[in-house]
Amino acid sequence: MKLYEIKNEINLIISRVEENQGEISEEAIEELRKLNLDFRTKCINTRNILYNFKAEEKALREEEARLRGLRLTKEKQIKRLEKYLFDNLKEAGINEIKDPIKDIAIKKNPPKVVIDDASKLSPDYYVRKEDIRVDRIKLKYSLTNCPEDFQGIAHLEREESLSY
Repeated sequence: MKLYEIKNEINLIISRVEENQGEISEEAIEELRKLNLDFRTKCINTRNILYNFKAEEKALREEEARLRGLRLTKEKQIKRLEKYLFDNLKEAGINEIKDPIKDIAIKKNPPKVVIDDASKLSPDYYVRKEDIRVDRIKLKYSLTNCPEDFQGIAHLEREESLSY
């Protein structure tokens, strides 16, 4: 029986007692004791389930932290190995290695905006969010078309990265 069902049974017995002008029979007393015991046992069992859920939740949080640590370690290993491969290819003067599985190549990335002095930028290049920031998309377009207008303010840079 569920907790609310036990509670409903207890309320039903209480209503019957009230209908009998408050006289309570031995049978009603015994039913109430049994229901009260059932209710108490059910509450204790529900609490025990909650303890188990909390223990599982704690174990899952700990496992998430452990896995996050493993993931971060793996990400660092990947970055170090990519840098190692990139640096060695650049040093050797090799830009591409053909392979049947997947080619290794040093590719040109799209240009990114590098702001040298944001205070000299026109307010048109700022976007309002929670704080004021440079609208890099608009600035990149303007730098592509008229780089001389932004001399000493901002410029485009093209970096290289490893493709594999």
